[in-house]
Amino acid sequence: MHVTLSEELELKVPTSKAWALFSTKKYKNALIEEKFFEASEFVEGDGGTGTLEKVTVKGSEFAYYKYTLVDNMNKVKEVKLVEGGLLDHGFNYYKSKEEIKENPNDETGSSCIFKLTRDYEVKDEFATNTSIVTNVSLAVIGNVMNKHLFKSN
Repeated sequence: MHVTLSEELELKVPTSKAWALFSTKKYKNALIEEKFFEASEFVEGDGGTGTLEKVTVKGSEFAYYKYTLVDNMNKVKEVKLVEGGLLDHGFNYYKSKEEIKENPNDETGSSCIFKLTRDYEVKDEFATNTSIVTNVSLAVIGNVMNKHLFKSN
């Protein structure tokens, strides 16, 4: 079964400020501080394209993600799960694309849109495990981002 989910959330800061948090290790540190992740470390690379990151989620399950694209000009990051995590739960692959975009409804530029697109394939016999992905709510991630973006004002 192949699934693509896409969600958008408004962030109450300009795109440059949102990307300044999101494109750096500060983003993962914010998710750790809010108990969304337990740990995050770069195994190879420094956060750019080609970086291999180990993320430990609640309950000590870990996953390795490869950064397949980090585009600072267009404010886009794509990662692919390469080991552990959802792959241990019947998924054949999992990719995530995260974008910070101009808010077309805000002429002042004081807010932006965070878009999360998740693309994955799961073996039919593990189809019930897709709820794992939908439980990782954009709202939770967005709330963490908004909280930390406002802290840095």
